[in-house]
Amino acid sequence: MRMMNWLAHLSLKYDRVYCVYFYSKGSFRGLKDQLPKNIDFLPIHLESAGRFKSYYRRVIAGIFWPKEYNFFWYETIKKEDEQTIRELIKKVDAILIYRLYLYPVLEKIASFTSQIKNNAIDMDDAESTTFEAIGRAQWRRRTYKNWFITTIVGYSMKYYEKHLPPGLTTLYYAHPDDVHKYQLSYPNKTIKHFVNRVPYEDWREEKNITNNVLFAGTLNYYPNEEAIQLLVKDIWPQIVMQKKEATLTIAGGKPSLVMRKLIAASASITLIEDPVSINEIFQNAAILIVPLNIGGGTRIKILQAFSYGIPVVTTPIGVSGIEMSHNMTGMIADSVTDMVTSCLDLLNNESSRKRIAQNAYAYFIENHSFKTPKA
Repeated sequence: MRMMNWLAHLSLKYDRVYCVYFYSKGSFRGLKDQLPKNIDFLPIHLESAGRFKSYYRRVIAGIFWPKEYNFFWYETIKKEDEQTIRELIKKVDAILIYRLYLYPVLEKIASFTSQIKNNAIDMDDAESTTFEAIGRAQWRRRTYKNWFITTIVGYSMKYYEKHLPPGLTTLYYAHPDDVHKYQLSYPNKTIKHFVNRVPYEDWREEKNITNNVLFAGTLNYYPNEEAIQLLVKDIWPQIVMQKKEATLTIAGGKPSLVMRKLIAASASITLIEDPVSINEIFQNAAILIVPLNIGGGTRIKILQAFSYGIPVVTTPIGVSGIEMSHNMTGMIADSVTDMVTSCLDLLNNESSRKRIAQNAYAYFIENHSFKTPKA
């Protein structure tokens, strides 16, 4: 969604935008129909590098030669695609790199040149900081294999942050606090806040869903895995004990086998894997619950809930970077007990649920909405 936000913004600023999109598994399902006419969309399929080579890249080359090795640990870019990107770069006046971890790829394919004076990178959620927090949590939970991988990734991210190409002129962050923090780290760069936005839905006065709680996100992302463990084991049993008709939907991609078994153990919880329609899962929810205790940047799913008129129950970390006021535009809970109480209050009180949803929608329209660009 942040990428779509960027493309909508760039399509208004430039006559022609070239979007190079890397994908790996399966066939490309496509975004082209959702984009404005002045965007040339170039999907590039990555080939598997093989288990041994990806391990070598991640563990050996990634530690000793972090600037030299190809970022794609598990995949390889074709030589003809490299040439295509080189030719595109000759045509442009500005480059935006979407995500820090992609800059070594672009630098390897085509060095930054003095002819391109506007070179920017979307740092999004300050990834090295996020990986450090994830690593600490994994160490505490004694998931040492995952901790090792996270540590290597965090090391690479930190290296990239410290060795940004001199040609980069502007850095964008999703979280307002990161703008102030990294201005000190990069005194010679322009640091800007690029606000997360999502397409808005027209307000729907009638909403008959009263009992379904939704958790949405990438399910193999460690902060979400930890949040689901907390939700399913500690929060949800207390909610369903007091409101037997309540149901929980967990929607997202790439759930682990452990997560599948955990969810399947409760008859009141439904897993929707790789939902085809975001619209459908949000339309069928009374509440979005976001019990995150780790994370960086801002949560787009909270903004999506606001856009659909769904009240949100979350932790202070979950709502970080979004101006949510407790009991006004959402419910902020510091503990499992508070999370349970907030969910039950909203499930049992339609007027409170509607009031908070309307307030959140108004805040969203004013600060985080954009119209979907016409194709």
